[in-house]
Amino acid sequence: MFQLIRKLPEQPSPEVLKSIHEINIPRIRQRSLLKSYGKAGRFRLYREQISSLYIFGYGLFRSLFLQMGDELVRAGILPHRTDVFFLKREEIDQILEKGLEVAQPDYAGMVEMRKKEMDDVKDVVLPSVIIGEEPPVVDRDERSSFRGVGTSPGRYTGKIAVISSIADFNRMEKGDVLVIPFSDVSWTPILVHAGAIISGAGGMLSHCSIIAREMSIPAIVSVDDALCLKDGMKVTVDGSNGIVTIYGDH
Repeated sequence: MFQLIRKLPEQPSPEVLKSIHEINIPRIRQRSLLKSYGKAGRFRLYREQISSLYIFGYGLFRSLFLQMGDELVRAGILPHRTDVFFLKREEIDQILEKGLEVAQPDYAGMVEMRKKEMDDVKDVVLPSVIIGEEPPVVDRDERSSFRGVGTSPGRYTGKIAVISSIADFNRMEKGDVLVIPFSDVSWTPILVHAGAIISGAGGMLSHCSIIAREMSIPAIVSVDDALCLKDGMKVTVDGSNGIVTIYGDH
């Protein structure tokens, strides 16, 4: 409950405050929750600043590795600059320690092998929880249904449009069953035109859930492996029970 409150906006809406008061807990506990909410809201800006610096730092590392990739291409070690992302850090360290002029193992062959491995398992359905260092036993069987948390009631049948980023917005047609990894306010222009919404992440108070309820669009969130669904699949979204049913060949 505390984690849920910390993720809410700084100024709660009347509906949110009402839902907090309706929780079946002692009055003193409610006061504690509201106090925690206010305290968390005051530090929201710092959380966003830390997140911004974290993403900015990763951007700097990407530029550094791409420059390194250019050097490896010039030395004839790799065929493409982006192949550097398929090398392990210790392998890059070994290249730098030996020097680009020294004969190197067949890193280009390693990269091609890893690309093939990734392509072979791109459609594998992974378990929702992975424990330990050992690779999980993966499920290669095709599924006829997916389950999640229904956050907007109703049933809708239609074809799927998988939209993984803002750049894909123009691929969606009005009435499609929209499959997304997550959502925020920037996704609103396509959410309102969906026949139904399936999200890999989210909860009752996530942006797509709120929009779906306002527009009476069936929605299911926290659907494991939602992005394994393919464009054009015919499905029925049961937002009341949190079930996605797939029809025909899939």
